[in-house]
Amino acid sequence: YNKMVLKIERGLPPNRVLPVLREKVFEFKEILPVILNLRNKDLKARHWDKVNDTIGEVIVHDESFTLGLLITLKMMDFKDAIIRISNEATQEWALEQLLQKVSHKWTGIEFVVKPYKDFKDCYILGAVDEITAALEDSMVTMAAIVASRFVAGIH
Repeated sequence: YNKMVLKIERGLPPNRVLPVLREKVFEFKEILPVILNLRNKDLKARHWDKVNDTIGEVIVHDESFTLGLLITLKMMDFKDAIIRISNEATQEWALEQLLQKVSHKWTGIEFVVKPYKDFKDCYILGAVDEITAALEDSMVTMAAIVASRFVAGIH
């Protein structure tokens, strides 16, 4: 739309509508990152609480949650904070996916036990190669999760 406004300005003689159009397009351009970040599917209740604390208002997610409300609340003034919160939500979601991957890996591993010599009710683990490989992979993944600065949100 910005390019369209520039083309219109060059192509039309000066008039009262162009400044208004330019201002509306600029306003929309300013709020667009806020809209995109508030539409982040990874935002959870804790993130919305942070957004509410940041803007000093409580946003209710119903029919009243409109573009007009965002403009009325001057959400573009909080653009950097909203982008940061949205990024935090996305990073936390990625960590949760890694954690689920580790959990899923361990649900499919079976521990094979064999009787130990001739002792009754005494067993040892059978082949541990698969278990050892899964453990090493899980330890690397968990170390990456714990080292992330976004881990606090998923505790």
